[in-house]
Amino acid sequence: MLNQATDIEHIQVIAIDDDPQVLATYQTIFHHFQSSALDGMEGLEGMFEEKQKFRLPLDIEMDTAASGREGVDMFSEKEYVVALLDMRMPGGWDGLKTAKEIYRQDPRVRIVFITAHMDYQLSDLHQQIGANFALLKKPFDQDELVQNVIVLANDWLREKRLFEAEQQAQRLSRAKDELISSMNYQNSLDKES
Repeated sequence: MLNQATDIEHIQVIAIDDDPQVLATYQTIFHHFQSSALDGMEGLEGMFEEKQKFRLPLDIEMDTAASGREGVDMFSEKEYVVALLDMRMPGGWDGLKTAKEIYRQDPRVRIVFITAHMDYQLSDLHQQIGANFALLKKPFDQDELVQNVIVLANDWLREKRLFEAEQQAQRLSRAKDELISSMNYQNSLDKES
């Protein structure tokens, strides 16, 4: 959705990790990049390098969930563009199971696995969910994380715009066909009279 005041696309991102500190880190990173300055964020001024104080080209709303099941349940409430998933989570739903369930609900979601421990080979992930995901190792570089989200979100937005353009083209084609049919019918009536 385009934010008319700033001409910046608004997107929903969800982070799913069993570690509350990791979830807080994601929110801090994206909050920092969302604001053009760190004013009003006492205690965080030293966390980020000066060169990183810029506004993201997207307006990102970040939600968090402490388990795969909780995160997947949140998909019924919002249209998420990108999901940041920890691979190793307790409770029976690891990152792979969570990704499968997310794709069942919305196959367009872009997924970034962010993990310190890989319980699967990359080829296993490709075989089970396809190759359309990103993978970052913990500890991750915040610039890499932000850039991955931007690239994946822009990819999602391009796909959405293409779908909408195709829908519009189909509507216009139907309208053209109806107009031609109506004109042909009118011409046949004119010829009969």
